[in-house]
Amino acid sequence: MLALNEIRRGKGRFAAIVSALSLIVFLVLVLGALADGLFFGATGAVRNTSATGYVFASDAEGSLVRSRLPVSDVEKVAAAPGVEQAGPVGVLLTGGVGPDGPIDLAVFGIDPGGPGSPTAVEGTLPTEPGTAAVDVALRDAGVTLGSEVSVGDVSATVVGFTADSEYQLQPTLWTGVETWRSMRDAVRPELRGQADVINAVAIVTAPGADLGAI
Repeated sequence: MLALNEIRRGKGRFAAIVSALSLIVFLVLVLGALADGLFFGATGAVRNTSATGYVFASDAEGSLVRSRLPVSDVEKVAAAPGVEQAGPVGVLLTGGVGPDGPIDLAVFGIDPGGPGSPTAVEGTLPTEPGTAAVDVALRDAGVTLGSEVSVGDVSATVVGFTADSEYQLQPTLWTGVETWRSMRDAVRPELRGQADVINAVAIVTAPGADLGAI
């Protein structure tokens, strides 16, 4: 009863406190939703693949884009205890051109069907040079099965779609390492001739394997 009397006497102050608390709760919920959206939009390409882990260069600070490894490391990693499969991963953040004009892209070069491969939700994963699977987000840019998507002067025919596979908030294009390397060289001339360089090694580990020890 005393509390009710205090509320009646200080209606304005009580309303201000309730409003402030409501605003704080609202902001916390909005920021939480924003953080979740940024996380899922930035990491889909590594969360939703067949890999259980990735091996980076020691100075890359966990960044796929910053990491540089010799392709010969794939065999070394594959021979490590606890590793069942290993495959190369190349990454290129760039712009491309689709049916409706310019598009942002994160190009991933992998061994299709090997470690680090996404799941095709329509069509298939690429099996031939010059073919690619792309994130469903690119449908909004007019991309369909059979569309041509180009990076520099290198084109790939879309043979499949993936879902929730964006990287750094950019829709992904998944292709073989050879096509990825051609696209990289087309827009990063300073990297031409570095045929033995990849960004990371995707791995599938045995049950119970310690990722930190690999």
